[in-house]
Amino acid sequence: MGANFSTAKFNEKDAVKLRKAYQSYVQELQYQYGHDGYNGTLATCRGLDVKERLFKTFGEAEEWLVENTSKWGEAVAVKVFTPSKAFKDTAKGKALTLKKEQANKAYWDAVRGVLLTEERSKLEKQKGKVEAKYREAHAKYIDAQFNKVTKSPKKFVWLVGGWCAE
Repeated sequence: MGANFSTAKFNEKDAVKLRKAYQSYVQELQYQYGHDGYNGTLATCRGLDVKERLFKTFGEAEEWLVENTSKWGEAVAVKVFTPSKAFKDTAKGKALTLKKEQANKAYWDAVRGVLLTEERSKLEKQKGKVEAKYREAHAKYIDAQFNKVTKSPKKFVWLVGGWCAE
C-alpha cells in the first residue's frame, strides 16, 4: 500500500484547543471516509505531535513537515506566520501588482498580435523582470513582518501534516 502527504489548517489560539479541533477533524474524516486504516486521510496518522516551531510561509512549513513525518507516525502541527496585512494590500504591493498586470497584458497582447519574435521576446523579459521584482519585494515584506513578531507570535495559523496510508 502507498501513502500520500496531507495537510490541514487550524486557526486555534493554543495547543490545547488545537488538539480538540484536530480530534473533531479526524472524527469528521472517519465519518466521511470510513475507519479503514488505509483511507488516505490524516485520520490514518497515530495522533498529533504539536511543535512550537514557527515558519514564515506555508511552503516552508509544508516542506519541513514532508521531511519530518512518516507513514504510520503521528501527524505534526507547526505554526505558520500570517501577517496582519497581506503584501498585496500594502501601497507597494498594489503598485507592483498593477505593474505586473500591465506587463502581463502587454505580453499576451503581443502574443495574440503579429509582433516580431524579437519584440515578443523583449516583452517576455520585461514581464519576467517585473514578476521577479514583485517576488523580491514580497519576500522582503514577509521577512520584515516576521522579524517583528518572532519573539511573541500572535498572528499564526497551525498547519498539521502527515503521511497518510492509502
